[in-house]
Amino acid sequence: MNFKDLRVYQQSSNLFPRLYGLVKSWSVFDQRSIGGQLVRSVNSIHANIAEGNSKSAKDYIRFIGIAIASCDESRSHLMDSYNVKLIDRDVYQKYDEELQSIGKQLTNLKKSVNHRIITSP
Repeated sequence: MNFKDLRVYQQSSNLFPRLYGLVKSWSVFDQRSIGGQLVRSVNSIHANIAEGNSKSAKDYIRFIGIAIASCDESRSHLMDSYNVKLIDRDVYQKYDEELQSIGKQLTNLKKSVNHRIITSP
């Protein structure tokens, strides 16, 4: 399956420009510190799905694991952004829920690929 057809890829890819735009509205200091970390970790989610998709199933599982870790890292940076009042509660909750959804989809994708490895001859 082409990675672009995966719902989790589409959702994480669509999340990136929205968070990028949010970070661009912050002060230069905040953009370069926590904003840069948030943008890089969110970008890493869909990038690892794409890169891993062309690898062996075993390697793909590893790349999905990296995408899961990037998703969790993004949630942490998002919480930090809320804690220092760069975003309000509604914005935090909206993006955190989306990242949780992406994380669950990635976990299911990882299980699916792993199942294919176990059941293939």
